[in-house]
Parts: sequence; structure tokens; C-alpha cells
Amino acid sequence: MGKLRVFEIVFDNGKSVYNPSELVNGKCIVDLRGDMKMKTLRILMRGVAKVHWTESRSTGNRLGAYTEHYNAEIEYFLKRQVLFGSETGDGREVLTEGRHEFHFSFQLPSGGISTSFEGKYGSIRYWLKAEMEKPWTFNHKAKKHLL
Repeated sequence: MGKLRVFEIVFDNGKSVYNPSELVNGKCIVDLRGDMKMKTLRILMRGVAKVHWTESRSTGNRLGAYTEHYNAEIEYFLKRQVLFGSETGDGREVLTEGRHEFHFSFQLPSGGISTSFEGKYGSIRYWLKAEMEKPWTFNHKAKKHLL
């Protein structure tokens, strides 16, 4: 059993629906069974629109047909905050045993973003992702979607 008991993102007001220019406030909760070395604990907020579809095409000869794939991605925003350690950390930072709450605050852009959407050919998604970067092992990640 590992040292990590809890690693989650919690919104301060309990809601996950936000409007442009609103503040997204919350905390990243880490609960450890023992001390843990790490390089950094960071959180990012990201908004991305993606589209993908396919079209069948004929080669015009006896070889048949092929499928053409089309896709695109637009990043609306990407914001980061370091909650513990540093981006250039060497892994010597130690988070002690017990429960820790790291507060964060991000402001959504005031314009140029659309409502979250999930469809057959594309999506618009917004999310927060916390990542605990540790030396010489896999990183821990927690993710929470905004609607």
C-alpha cells in the first residue's frame, strides 16, 4: 500500500458550473500515510476545443478506397500554479505525513470561450488537473472538470 491516501481537487463553493470571468477557487487535498519526497505539486486549468471526423475517399482505380481523417484542436487557455516545491525542483522537497490543503484561484477569461460541449465530432472541455511530480517514479494526478 502506498503513502498517498487522498489526492483530490475540491471547489470552495461546491459548484462546478462557471461563467466567463468568474473566479474558480478551491483546494488540492493531499493526505499521506508517511513523508513523501517530490519535485513539485502543481495545478493547471485548461480549456480546449477539439474536432475530429473521417471521410471515405475513392482512389479512382482498382485499389479501392481509403479513409481521410480530419482533426483540429484550439487551446482557449492554459494557466498554472505551483502549490508546493518548484518547477525546477530536484526532488528534495518533503511533504510530511498527514492531511494538507493547498488553496488555488484561477480567473476564467472574460470572453472568447464557449459552453462545455460533448458531441459526435468534437468537444469543448474545461478542467483542472493537479500533478504531484516525484523523483524516479510515476507522477500522481487528479482531475476535475468544469461544466
